[in-house]
Amino acid sequence: CGRYEGFDQRVTDLLQPDEISLGDYILNGGEVAAMVVIDAVLRLVPGVLGEPQSTIEDSFSTGNRHLEWAQYTRPREYRGHTVPEILLSGDHEAIADWRREQGYLKTKERRADLLTDAESATDNAPARPDTPTSLDQQPESSSLPASSPATPGEQPQDETPSNRN
Repeated sequence: CGRYEGFDQRVTDLLQPDEISLGDYILNGGEVAAMVVIDAVLRLVPGVLGEPQSTIEDSFSTGNRHLEWAQYTRPREYRGHTVPEILLSGDHEAIADWRREQGYLKTKERRADLLTDAESATDNAPARPDTPTSLDQQPESSSLPASSPATPGEQPQDETPSNRN
């Protein structure tokens, strides 16, 4: 990818390429932008992620326009900061509700533009939708997917590059 100010308009006029915006900022070249697009698309290829449900629960996925909730791992307490008790309770429904509420609150604080008009008019997170079994069955009236519950004692998958398959 070259280091220049855009494309000659005639290239766009003749080839009529699809254009993708990554946001309102400037990059030095197209390499990073190309990597972002490749990574975002690869996540949708079956088998790339270990758990198919992961793409449904991601921020900005089908049926979910909210940012994700806070993530916690071990140890239970670190420098005076503890894992919320609800996440250690084993109550899968309560954990799913907590995650949904935390995602809503984070979205309201950081990206209120993503909230629907109905969500913006209230201080409460939307009610829990029915649990979908696939993307096709995601309730259209909900902006939040049902979360997959955490199993007590289960460790989240470490997704550092050195631990990926």
